[in-house]
Amino acid sequence: VPPPPAPTIGAQQAELDRLTGSSRLPPLPAMSGPSRGRELELLDDDPFEGVVFSPTLEEAIQDVMPSEDELDRADFNATAYINKLFPTEESLLSVEPFMDTLRAKICALDGEVMSTVRLQTTGAGSARTELESGKAAIQELFLRVQEVKRKAEASERMVLEICRDIKCLDYAKRNLTHTITALRRLQMLAAAIDQLRAMCAQRLYRECAHLLLAVGELAQHFEPFRGIPKVDGLHAAIADIKKELRVQIFADVNRLSTGADKEKGDGGDVGDGGAASAQSLEQLADACAAVDALGEGVRREMLSWFCNLTLAPYRHIFHPYADGGSLERTEVRYTWHRQALKKYHGRYASVFPRQWHMAAVLTVEFCKVTRVHLSEILTEAGRSDKLQVGVLTHALVKTSDFEKEMAQLFGGQARRLATHDGHILAATADADAEDDDDDVEHAAQPAKSAGWSFIGSISSAFQAYMGTYVSLEERSAKEGVATVLAAEKWVVAEDLRSGPKETRVLKSSIELFLQIKRALKRCVPVSTGEVLVQLQGVWRAALCSYAVAILSKLPKLPGISTGWEPPAVHLTDEDLELVCAVVTTCEYCSQTSGELEETIRRQLDPELAPKADMAAAQDGFQGAISAAVRLLVSDVETALHPHLLAYTRVKWSEVEDVAEESPHMNAILRKLSKVCEFWGSHLLPIYVRFTCDKLVSAFMPRFVSMIHRCKRLGETGAQQVLLDLQALKGCLLDLPRACNATSTSVYTKMVGSELGKAEQLLRLVLTPEHALAEHFSELAAGLAGVDLAKVLELKGVRRPEMTTSSLLEELKGGVSSSAANASLSQGSLKIKKLLNMN
Repeated sequence: VPPPPAPTIGAQQAELDRLTGSSRLPPLPAMSGPSRGRELELLDDDPFEGVVFSPTLEEAIQDVMPSEDELDRADFNATAYINKLFPTEESLLSVEPFMDTLRAKICALDGEVMSTVRLQTTGAGSARTELESGKAAIQELFLRVQEVKRKAEASERMVLEICRDIKCLDYAKRNLTHTITALRRLQMLAAAIDQLRAMCAQRLYRECAHLLLAVGELAQHFEPFRGIPKVDGLHAAIADIKKELRVQIFADVNRLSTGADKEKGDGGDVGDGGAASAQSLEQLADACAAVDALGEGVRREMLSWFCNLTLAPYRHIFHPYADGGSLERTEVRYTWHRQALKKYHGRYASVFPRQWHMAAVLTVEFCKVTRVHLSEILTEAGRSDKLQVGVLTHALVKTSDFEKEMAQLFGGQARRLATHDGHILAATADADAEDDDDDVEHAAQPAKSAGWSFIGSISSAFQAYMGTYVSLEERSAKEGVATVLAAEKWVVAEDLRSGPKETRVLKSSIELFLQIKRALKRCVPVSTGEVLVQLQGVWRAALCSYAVAILSKLPKLPGISTGWEPPAVHLTDEDLELVCAVVTTCEYCSQTSGELEETIRRQLDPELAPKADMAAAQDGFQGAISAAVRLLVSDVETALHPHLLAYTRVKWSEVEDVAEESPHMNAILRKLSKVCEFWGSHLLPIYVRFTCDKLVSAFMPRFVSMIHRCKRLGETGAQQVLLDLQALKGCLLDLPRACNATSTSVYTKMVGSELGKAEQLLRLVLTPEHALAEHFSELAAGLAGVDLAKVLELKGVRRPEMTTSSLLEELKGGVSSSAANASLSQGSLKIKKLLNMN
């Protein structure tokens, strides 16, 4: 049988429309053979034009039928695809083969579509059948589930009916069990109460303690039954027995401890470690066990009773108005308590339960009593103005040491002590197991309980008197300054003269810093907070007053003169030694003040460390050094001034020849040499350089003023003064080295600058008159107060000649000529050679 002809596109479209019920797309015209290709080429309207699938459908198609062909892409562009295949005219030759390939693909796709349509047509019927069978199966399953649920509900009702009677029987059994248990406990409670009453009568306190715990535990079960007469009667009986037992225990404890029992004791009390027998101590231990079982209230009474009994002798001996109640005996108080603790551990440590921490409680009460005593003593001493700084600081230091010692011994125990109505309570017994480990862990720490800490427990009484302590230290510091100044001889001690220059200080400065050091050692154990900051101010003021006192001992300096006459200062050898000693002493004090500031900063609390400041004291000592240096410089200037004055009295017009050095300059150089020897042996190198700087800056302006005061200096005089100036320059440059100090570049530049001004002035004097107009503006640069008239006067030109001739107008006009430059004298050439002039 020949195969059926291939279905046309129109037939395929009609079949699709029939299956899908859609007639949206018009059928394509039937084509076959060569005409089919031609009609496709001539088709103007694309039936699928405008059909766009959603992105979701495109992704689903790509997942079902993945393809890498560009024709299957959602954004396929036919024009771009054709341009890519046929980019040039020559490539159009392959159009026909490409069209044949497309036609073959279309035919293959048509066949696949037709096969798929046929399969879908045959499969639609079987799908409906399977769907109907699935629905029927679900309906049947639902009916079965409903049946199972109905049967389960019926079974549950049946079980509930069966168990109802069983629950009633179970409730009855439970109630009977509770009733039997309550009756048995009631019987046990009544028997225990009777037994407890009998044990109390026999004073068997250890057994009473166990029975009290049992009775208390049994009584807790009957708290919900309050109001029942029988139960209320038992609770009342328990309360009466506890009250009787408490009274009986305290009576027996008093009798055993105070020696009322003549057969057991000998009259010694607990505080004195009386000779109670072993049996008495055992009875006390049993009584304490019973007290512990009676509750916190009775335990608190026992603690208070023992503390009062133990501390009664202490209150009597160290009462503020007793013989031992003075501030000087503060250390004896703490010795007494250490002995009391030793007696307690030797006799009563096994009597009291460990969880009571009796030694810690006793120490706490001792601290409270001691604080009250010391507060009264300090108040009375402050009122009568009898406080002494040494006694106060000694008591405070010993108190701080005692607090640290007790915190180390009982830090872990005191952490468990709580406060209630102002009384110390013992911790519960279940904390006893942690005692050993916690004592080691907290030994070096202050107790951190809610109401107690050993650190500050006694020393807080001194806080209100820290202002008094500071006032006492201030008074002591002022008295110390006055004492060292009164004892000062204002000369360096003989034993210090042979030592290094750094140690050649006044003995009063050493004594003053020793006093401050001792005061610092007293203060640091007392406080490293605001008190130390305040004392720093006291010491700073003391050092400032000492600096003022040193300054007042220096010879008086006349008013500072800026003119020709220097301050008239005439120092003897003793004065010079005192001034140099003051410089060295003030340097020592300034340096030591800085070290004192660093020491205070290290001792202060970290948040207060920035407040350490001794700058005011250091400034005071530096001011005294500056005043002493001014005295030394003024003394040298006063000694040199007569020689400068001699320059102004020389008749320079009569000097015919230039000597190497004038007699006046030789005298100046000899004086400077003598000064170098003294400064080098008495001053530190740093202050040698400082004094040399001051000398140059003060003496050289006076030397320039001396040149201005010379009348008709002339060319020969200018040459002589210039040669003297060179000798002076060499001496000044060598001055620090001659004083056993090193020179600096700053000092060298300063000497060159100061002497350069005098050289400039002399250079103007040596310049010929007809050349002044050309060189004056250059050579007079930087010279203050120098004009042409003054230069001409120094050159020897008389004032009438300056007014009658046209020389000034010519110099002011700046007239110069080569002939004038050629007429320089031989002396002028010689001096210009010295000044390196061409």
